[in-house]
Amino acid sequence: MALGLIAWSFKSVKINVLNKKAIKYAEKKEFEKAIATFLKVLDEMPDHAITWQNIGTAYYESKNLEKAAESFKKAFQKDSSLVAAGFNWGTSLIALGKHSEAITAFESALKEEPDTIQGRLELAKLYWHEGKHQKAIDDFLKVLKSDEQNIDAIKGAAEAYLRTNQRTKAIKYFEKALEVDPEDTYSLYKLGCLFADNKKFDLGREILEKALKINPNFHDPRFMIAKIDIITGKYLEAIKNLDKLNKSYPNNWEILFFLGQALGNSGNLKKAITILDQVVKLQPNLADAWKFLAICHNKLGDKDKATMYEKKYRTMVKQLP
Repeated sequence: MALGLIAWSFKSVKINVLNKKAIKYAEKKEFEKAIATFLKVLDEMPDHAITWQNIGTAYYESKNLEKAAESFKKAFQKDSSLVAAGFNWGTSLIALGKHSEAITAFESALKEEPDTIQGRLELAKLYWHEGKHQKAIDDFLKVLKSDEQNIDAIKGAAEAYLRTNQRTKAIKYFEKALEVDPEDTYSLYKLGCLFADNKKFDLGREILEKALKINPNFHDPRFMIAKIDIITGKYLEAIKNLDKLNKSYPNNWEILFFLGQALGNSGNLKKAITILDQVVKLQPNLADAWKFLAICHNKLGDKDKATMYEKKYRTMVKQLP
């Protein structure tokens, strides 16, 4: 975002004095006075694009985002060569959560200056946010043609490829991100998950361990490692990690569900039942939790509860869409 005041001289002495006064107010962060004075300039010259840009900046800095967006839009409409106003219009709309309108603003500005990397990157992010993943990919790749080390564009492309189920390309771009920043824990996490999803459990676990070593407080890799350990039969390892997660996120039904599975599979059936009882209280419609409760009770010889929970599981599965 190219915020900032643009100095400008007017032929009219009166307007020149007002404009300089407004800019001084803004520089001193007296935005209400700046806005009131810029409005006086606009009373005299309502089509002056730079003044609309300047008043937009004052509105933005004073957190009046609606007025900022309106002012930047007017500046750009009155002079499309003032491309900064177009990008500022879009940025204000993003801050307002008006993403579809922001797309229009960034597309308009980029028609005037198509090689603006930051503007192109913001548009790609907007496309991704709005679910227009192929458009996002196209613009992320345009950014990378100009700046091949731009990690935001690399990771953005990777995410967009993942959303369009182009998993091989997603892996390629997460790996590219790690070439730029080998300690990018998010890319390590996503890459580890992708390899695990491809049943390359040892490789996935190794990559996730790297992420966890760099940032022990990044809990997502720990959770994924625990899930891999359950799949590969390393139940005690899974229990250790899930216990740690449970301390950080008590009453999280998903953590508790996998902890219950790991405990049950390791033979600690009574504790598994205690944990799974918590799960079905938190998430009563989780069919798999009822099924696993039935399995645990059956192994303990409690046939009545096993039968009851199995029936509940089968009823729930029949009701699933």
